[in-house]
Amino acid sequence: MRPPYPVEIVPLLPKFLTGGRLPADWMPRTAQEHGIDRPALLIAMLIERAGEGGLPERRVYSVYSTKVDTSAPALAAAQGAGLITKGEDRWVATQRGRELALQRRKASDEHLGT
Repeated sequence: MRPPYPVEIVPLLPKFLTGGRLPADWMPRTAQEHGIDRPALLIAMLIERAGEGGLPERRVYSVYSTKVDTSAPALAAAQGAGLITKGEDRWVATQRGRELALQRRKASDEHLGT
C-alpha cells in the first residue's frame, strides 16, 4: 500500500518550517545601487503600488507616528533618486520607479520560489 503523501518531502519539512532558506538580498542591494536607504526604497515602492493616481500626501505618513513629517527624509531620498515625484497634493512614481518596483517584485517572487 502506498502512503497518502510523498514520503521524499517529509525530511525537507523541518528545513522549510524553520526558515532554512537564504534571506532575500535584493532590498539592501537595490538600495545601495540607487544610493538610498531602505526606508526610501520602501516608500518609493509604497507609492508605486498606489498606481497611476499616486498616493495623497496625507496617506504617506504613518498614523502611529508621534512626530510630524517622519517620512520626509525617505521621501526626499526617493525623489532625489528619481523614483517618485511630487504633484499638487500627492506623490507619484516615475517611470524609473515603476520599472524598479517591477524588477523588485520579480526578484522577490524568484526568491520565494526557492
